Amino acid sequence: MSAVLRLSATSPSISSFMVNFIAAPLVLAGFGALLSIIGIFIVSTKENATMKELMAALNKSVYISSVLIAIASYVVTKTLLPGEYYLGIFLSSLVGLLAGIMIGHTTELWTSHSYKATRNIVKQGEYGSATVILEGISVGMLSTAMPVIIIAAGIMIAYVVSGGFHHVELGLYGIGFGAVGMLATLGVTLAMDAFGPIADNAGGNAQMAYLPKEVRERTDNLDAVGNTTAAIGKGFAIGSAALTAMALLAAYLEKVRDGLVMMGNKIGETAMMDISYGNVSETIEAGKASLSQFIAYYQVNPLNPKFLLGIFIGAMVVYVFSALTIKAVGKAAGLMVKEVRRQFTTMPGILQGKTKPDYARCVKISTIGAQQQMVLPAVIGIVTL
Repeated sequence: MSAVLRLSATSPSISSFMVNFIAAPLVLAGFGALLSIIGIFIVSTKENATMKELMAALNKSVYISSVLIAIASYVVTKTLLPGEYYLGIFLSSLVGLLAGIMIGHTTELWTSHSYKATRNIVKQGEYGSATVILEGISVGMLSTAMPVIIIAAGIMIAYVVSGGFHHVELGLYGIGFGAVGMLATLGVTLAMDAFGPIADNAGGNAQMAYLPKEVRERTDNLDAVGNTTAAIGKGFAIGSAALTAMALLAAYLEKVRDGLVMMGNKIGETAMMDISYGNVSETIEAGKASLSQFIAYYQVNPLNPKFLLGIFIGAMVVYVFSALTIKAVGKAAGLMVKEVRRQFTTMPGILQGKTKPDYARCVKISTIGAQQQMVLPAVIGIVTL
């Protein structure tokens, strides 16, 4: 929205369509929710289907929903946006849809046991558990390459086709619209993500109910597919977050602008910015500065050591936060195991089914652990903002 507001100030043709620019992503998202329902009902497969066939049945729903959403995107952009801009924004949505499909496909290649990557991990089991761990870690690290390349290419293509070289704000809007295009299939992808735990529970129920062996074999295939679909769902979420990151940075800059203007109004002066371009300097009113001028003013570039420091610390915080949360889970799990062992020792009737366990004590340990152990990670997240 901030990008549209800035662009409307410099382009009269956009100013009259400002509400439409804001509404277009919302309308497309609404169409996406409806069309995803059609994709869900298309899913079907035959008896005794292999994992590859099961995965193809689920992928079919994504492909058909994406085609329908692409058609809806063309109608939405052509109807709501100005004639000289709608085509670029429409192409941006196609870029987002295509990027989402490609991320899903590459995720399947690296996580499904129908393909070479995961089969190589199993093969390493012939040599011991250590080699399995090493192969698994290497496959996991290598699997990040293609999604990152796809996202980077998607950001650049969406920026170019939407007219970012002419208007930075319009390019950012195109990137955001591409993210909306990717997330328009969320109804299908989220259902695929939820498929995993459902199939896992079905397998557990079949085992506990002593159902025939072939039932367990089928649920194992479904569970394996569910693991892959869960990974695909995470890829969609991360990809859309990356696409919207640049648009979010533009929103932060707009908040900085508002803060500068507000400070100037409080002291009764106009907020001015001294900007240097090499040997050339200029002074411009903060309220009228473009995004490029803000970038130059704050020296947000790779040659600025402060900028690099921020990147390094930001990447480091992710690992620290993850380590703390993993450690928190381990500590809480240790307390839970200790309590369960205590109850087994002091109340032997539990194992015989004669005594009811003290569930409240276990729930209390879990609740207190979740609250206490997440204090430090939460503080780190807030402090490093």
